[in-house]
Order: sequence, then C-alpha cells, then structure tokens
Amino acid sequence: MLETCILPPAREHYLSLPVVDGFTSYLARWLAGRVFDPPYLTQLHRPKIEYCFTSIQDAWEQYIQESPNVKFEQAILECEDPLRKALYKFDDKGFIEVVKKMFATRENLAKSNLPTLEKTQYLCESILCAVRELSSDSPEVDTFGSVGGPRCTAFFSRIYATLIPNFLTYDSRIAAALCYFIREYCLSRGIALPEELRLGCVLGWGKNKKEMGRNPSWGDNTFLVFDLIKKRPLKERTFALSNYRASWLVADAISKAKKLDSRGSAWIGDPHAIHKVEGAFYMIGIEVPPYEANV
Repeated sequence: MLETCILPPAREHYLSLPVVDGFTSYLARWLAGRVFDPPYLTQLHRPKIEYCFTSIQDAWEQYIQESPNVKFEQAILECEDPLRKALYKFDDKGFIEVVKKMFATRENLAKSNLPTLEKTQYLCESILCAVRELSSDSPEVDTFGSVGGPRCTAFFSRIYATLIPNFLTYDSRIAAALCYFIREYCLSRGIALPEELRLGCVLGWGKNKKEMGRNPSWGDNTFLVFDLIKKRPLKERTFALSNYRASWLVADAISKAKKLDSRGSAWIGDPHAIHKVEGAFYMIGIEVPPYEANV
C-alpha cells in the first residue's frame, strides 16, 4: 500500500528554511532591544523633517507621538469592528463608508483609492476572498489582480491588515524598512540576497517617482520592484506574495523576540504587536541608507 505524503503548510515550510529562520532570528534581536550604533538617521523631504532613532522601539515611540499617526491608529481601532460587520453583511456601501472614516486623516491616500472601491462590483465578496487567501497557511495568489478577482495594493493591504490578525500593511515605507533589515542580515552573513527573502519594494517615489531612498537593493542583489511590473495581474500577485511573506516574517520574529528577551520585547507584548512594528517600519522606511553608507 502506498503511503500518502502530506506536505506541511506553505507557512511552516517557508519559516523553517535555514535562511528564513536565520533572518527572523536576526530581526528578533532588533525587536528585543538591540540598538542602532550609530543611531539610524532618516528624513522627510516635504516637509523637511529629520529623524534619529536609537532602536526599532524608539521608531515606534516617535511614530505614536505624532498627532496624525495617533489619530490614524485610533481610527483603525474604532473602525475594525464596524468594518468586519459590514463585510459579513455584504453591505458594500456600509463597508465603503467605514473605509472613508478609517482614512479620514490620510486624505490623499483615500482620494486616490476610494474610486476603485466604489466601482468594484460585489466588493465585500471580493474582500472576503482576499481575506480567506491571505489568512491561509498556504495562500493561492493567482486570483489577485485578475478580472473580477480581489485587489492587492498598498491601500488594500491596509484594509486587509485591519481584518486579518497578524497581517502586516505593506506600503512603500514598510516594505523599504523590512527589505533594509533583509539587506543588513545578508551583509552581516556575507551572502547574496536569497530568493526566499526577495520581497517587493518601490523603485521610485515622491512627486517625480525618481527618489530611490525606498529601494534597499545593493549591487547585483535586487528586490522585486513593483513599479517595473506592467501587467496588473502579475503585479498584484507579486504584491500579495510579498505581503503575506512579510507578515509571516515579522510575526515569527515577534514570537522569537518575546522568547529571547521578555523585558526588551515588552513594547510588543500586546495583541497589536505587529502593528507597532508596522508603525516603527513606517518611520524607518521614510528613506533607508544607501549601501555605500555602510561601506
């Protein structure tokens, strides 16, 4: 009699890969209190604001001190339950109204993306399909970006992160920060960027789309660049793959950090831990140091 071969879930298999396990252990040490030496410097250009962080926790603490961020985080918490209720009632109009409230303090993001929501047929069914796949331990991304299929962009990622536990919003800043730590891990180990850690990032940003400070690629080691993928189905499938892998990486690193140093990781000791890391990455990824600065 032939024995049935049962494959482990994709998440379990992915996180068990030596290079992936090595990276999450590396990131865990940063989450548990390792300090930047020298301090991490970054800056906004419009308006001109300079930041100095001594650790990932410090980046979170500075994030949550800024009034717009406080209001946004409060809106997310207040809208989480109404958003879920509208979703499971298949109330498309109600769902959109909650999303508007969520993004009330980030008007530019809402203005450029709400029309997409409003013209989506069977919106709640589409969102539920995305939530099922991205919540799975073995996601299938082929449906994303196709005609009638769910969307996967930075805007939709924020919505999914409100609906899915331990799911990371994946916008240009957060992607830049996570890919920066991947770069630093590879450099510390003297290895090339492995395919397993080759997540997506943004090639250019800002008004002219030519500001390269959110692409941590170095030498021949290039992260996937969403901007260069012209066809929407492939672009959004690539985004979905990067998004769920990023979520797995950060969630695993948080778990390891808590075991590594309960005191140093106390700042991520609540149910919203992944969103605190997300807030820290949102600050760290404003503009990452170029590779040459590390030489």
